[in-house]
Amino acid sequence: RMYLQVIKGVDVQESRIAFVLAVGDATASLRKTMKGYGSIPAPPTQAIANVLLQAWKQWELLETEMRLSLDSGDKSFDTLSKIMTFSKAADTYLNSAVEQYVLSSLAAQPDLASVIWGVSQRQTSLLQRMLVEILFLRMGIDVDTNQAGFQQSVAAFELSHWELLKGRESSAQAAGSFLPDLDFAGTSNACALDAMLDVMGKFSTLKTSMQEVMA
Repeated sequence: RMYLQVIKGVDVQESRIAFVLAVGDATASLRKTMKGYGSIPAPPTQAIANVLLQAWKQWELLETEMRLSLDSGDKSFDTLSKIMTFSKAADTYLNSAVEQYVLSSLAAQPDLASVIWGVSQRQTSLLQRMLVEILFLRMGIDVDTNQAGFQQSVAAFELSHWELLKGRESSAQAAGSFLPDLDFAGTSNACALDAMLDVMGKFSTLKTSMQEVMA
């Protein structure tokens, strides 16, 4: 997202600094996740390690392409299309890794609230994905795909929010759910309920703004 803000000329200096910091944090976090570091354990299964390796390869391609683009000022259709492809591939592999981590943790400790954690974690990813899809849309990059992707991301975010609020039964699974075969109880904590209602109110405002940008 910071890369696209620089390309679009939005708060260029601040966005460049934020881009450098975000890339450094993402690289360090992914490396620690792959190898283990301090309190972060190494991947518990070879399957997760393999998925993280694929995510790392796509991330390296993405980082290299973004840096070259910013250094050269290249914002051609071909370059932006490659960046979009690498970004979506990395996102897909990372979401797959989260799913496998959740399943692995439940296999070891079935009583953990791992599914709730996974659904909550994906909400952040969906918000980032929406913003990227909107920016690519405005730049005319793969318009139909990004428009459809944006609608799917919005629907998945709203569905997951209500699942977290009300709970989910695997027999009542819906398209777009995270690990739909697994059920969980709804939120009962009063503070959490207030926070979730506040989140949905703010998301509704953001959704309206994003749809206006698309128009």
